[in-house]
Amino acid sequence: HGVYCIGPNTKLRLNDCTIHHNGVAGLNAEKDAVVDLHGTKTNIHSNYMFGIAATKNAKVNIHLPYYRTVGDTQKQDNGGSIANMNADGTFTHVVDEELIHY
Repeated sequence: HGVYCIGPNTKLRLNDCTIHHNGVAGLNAEKDAVVDLHGTKTNIHSNYMFGIAATKNAKVNIHLPYYRTVGDTQKQDNGGSIANMNADGTFTHVVDEELIHY
């Protein structure tokens, strides 16, 4: 994994990060971890299995007006979620397993 976050006390904010060419997932969050992605230069691509994986009640919140992973799939299971955080405070869950478009 490029970035691996685990546990209920894990809270991570990534700003303008690039995560690519990793063995399993570019960003993996699990077991109640919370990750917030910020910055228009954020770029997650070309990872072996998943661009972003959120499992076991973990949450990945994307705070960007437009974001997509190039060639990577997304994984959400066992209560994990990937969501776009809208400017008004609402959110939209990611449902497209291949690309995230906002």
